[in-house]
Amino acid sequence: MGKNVYAVVAGRRPGLYKKWEDCLLQVKGFPGNRYKGFVSEQEALRYLQENGITVPGTAAAAAAAAEGGEAAAAAAGARGQGAAAVAAAAPRKRRAPSSSKPAAEVQHQRQRRQPEAAAAAPAAGASSTAAALPPTGRVLRLEFDGASKRNPGPAGFGAVLYDDATNTEVARLCQYMGDLHTNNQAEYAGLIAGLQAALELGCSRIRVHGDSTLIIRQVMGEWRVKNEELQRYHAAADTLRRRFESFEARQVLREYNKVADALSNQAIEDYRSGANPHLWRLDEAVAAASAAAAEAAAAADAAAVDVAAAAGADAASAAVGEEAAAAGAGSGSSGGWLRDAAAKRPRLE
Repeated sequence: MGKNVYAVVAGRRPGLYKKWEDCLLQVKGFPGNRYKGFVSEQEALRYLQENGITVPGTAAAAAAAAEGGEAAAAAAGARGQGAAAVAAAAPRKRRAPSSSKPAAEVQHQRQRRQPEAAAAAPAAGASSTAAALPPTGRVLRLEFDGASKRNPGPAGFGAVLYDDATNTEVARLCQYMGDLHTNNQAEYAGLIAGLQAALELGCSRIRVHGDSTLIIRQVMGEWRVKNEELQRYHAAADTLRRRFESFEARQVLREYNKVADALSNQAIEDYRSGANPHLWRLDEAVAAASAAAAEAAAAADAAAVDVAAAAGADAASAAVGEEAAAAGAGSGSSGGWLRDAAAKRPRLE
C-alpha cells in the first residue's frame, strides 16, 4: 500500500507533509535527515509526537497550549498568595563553586550545564530550536562524537551545533555509517557532518569541541595522519575547515560531550530499529561538499564581477563628467575672446 503522508523529524522544517515532493524538499541534502512515510495521517502525527514534534492545528497542539495555560494560571495563583509562598516555591540558588578550581574550569562547567541537560531529550536528530537560526557572523560551537560497537564494527556519529554566545541549540544530527567502521572514522564523520551543516546554515566562524585527542590534533595540523583510510576523512574535514573565516578546535573531557555521545549511539539504535534506514557515506559527503564549495566560489566570483563592473561604471561616469567640464570651460574662454575681438572691430558709418 502506498504512502499517503510523510512525517519529517529531522530536516529543514520538521513536520507533516502530504506530498512526497514537499517532503523531499525538507530532507534532500540535509545532514542526518530523518523521515518516514505513513498510510494514515494519525500514524504520522503519532510518530512526530513520539519524537517531540507537535504540528500546529492538531489536538496534541491544543492540549499543549491548554497545559501551558493551566501552568500560567497556577503560577499567577501562586503569586497572589503572597511573598512567602513565592519564596517557598522559588528554586534554591546554587552555591558558589569552590575557589580551589581555576576560574576557566568553573566557567567551562557552567557553559556545559545546558547541553548536558539536553542529552536526555528524546528528539534525536531533530532540533527544537532549528527555526531560531543565528544571524550571519555569529559564532557557532560544534560538539561532535562517534561510536563503534566493536571497533571496527557497527558505527554511527552525532553532532550538535550551538550559538556560542547564548548556548542555544541550533541543530543536531546523527547518522549510521555501516557495519565495519572504526571509532576514529566515526569521530571524523561527526566532525565532517557538523562542519557541513554549519556551512549550510551560513556560518563563517566556528569553534569545535571534541573528546578525541587524535582528531583534534590532526585537524589542527599538530599530528600527522599516518592511517591511509583516515587520510581520506582528514582531507574532507580539512577542505571544510578552510571554508570558514575563523576556525578553532579544542579537546574537551568526555563528560562535557554527552549530547554528541548519546546521539552517536542513538544513530546505531535508530538504524537497527528501522527508524532511520539511511547510511552516511564519505564519498557522498565529499561530493556534496565539493558541489557546495563550487557554488559558493561561483557566487563569490559573480559578486566580484558585479563590484568591478560597478566600479568601472563609476570611473567612466566620472571621466565623462570631467571631459564635459573641460569642454564647457574651453567653450566659455573662446566665446570671451570672440566678444573682445568684436568690440575692437571698427564700425562702418
